[in-house]
Amino acid sequence: EKVLEAQLALQKIGLEGGDRVGLLSENSFEWAVTYLAFVSMGVTPALLDPKAGELDFKEKIDLVDIRALFVSRTVSEKLSHSDL
Repeated sequence: EKVLEAQLALQKIGLEGGDRVGLLSENSFEWAVTYLAFVSMGVTPALLDPKAGELDFKEKIDLVDIRALFVSRTVSEKLSHSDL
């Protein structure tokens, strides 16, 4: 049920099969739901490790050429306090 809700939300913002998206999040239930929604739609997730450091995932984002980036609230808050 949660995966279907996530799929509908992703479709609503215009994502479709074949798109590449970044997922920058710690492991969580929400991560799993989002990941399953991506793969069941045919969206290719680029899994980014939030512990890798901001410069590392900025380079990876550019390399993979993603259409959208999904960031957990926890990671987002850490980034907003970063000096990088």
